[in-house]
Amino acid sequence: MQRSRILGSLLAAAALGGCALTPESIHIQYSPAPGTAVLPAAAGVPVTVSVTDLRPDKSRVGTKRNARDVALAPIRAAEDVPATVQRAVETELRARGFGVPGAAGAVQVQLELASFMSRFKVFTVSAEAAADVAFVVRVPAAGGHGGYERRIAAEGLNTDLQLVTGERAREVLDQALREAIRQLFADPAFTAALLAGRPGATRAAL
Repeated sequence: MQRSRILGSLLAAAALGGCALTPESIHIQYSPAPGTAVLPAAAGVPVTVSVTDLRPDKSRVGTKRNARDVALAPIRAAEDVPATVQRAVETELRARGFGVPGAAGAVQVQLELASFMSRFKVFTVSAEAAADVAFVVRVPAAGGHGGYERRIAAEGLNTDLQLVTGERAREVLDQALREAIRQLFADPAFTAALLAGRPGATRAAL
């Protein structure tokens, strides 16, 4: 019985660390929120989204670890991470009726991406994956009113894993990105700043 338990633990540890030496490339798949309502006031409001990448490590979005919890192979994003974040914001703007991408004179949504990283924690016979996505978003004031600034931070978590792979990292990064975008668009001050930020907008238009 004791021998079976030891053998089971060794096999589980081998499974956890078996792919840890192989680098992986993952595709982050943002899923827009279902049932988003169009805002009548957004019609004709052009918006341009830009993302500045301020992450300290742009070379990876995670690191595999072996059964001894030692960092090994990198996990990289197949697509440019700022482009992924930009597309997620643009998707939600379009769903609400904003014109994206906007032409000259469009409302500017400026993001500074601070973190987009997954991480593993390996235990004796299992592991967990976590991720964090953080950015500062600004909508510059126009015409003496409007304007918006907020730091958004969100996490993803997946526990009791049997494999430490790029796919597990992708899952928690997807979670964290969805939650970060949800927080942003759940803030009524953000929408108000978009509607107020268009050059020539008046308070009456709000």
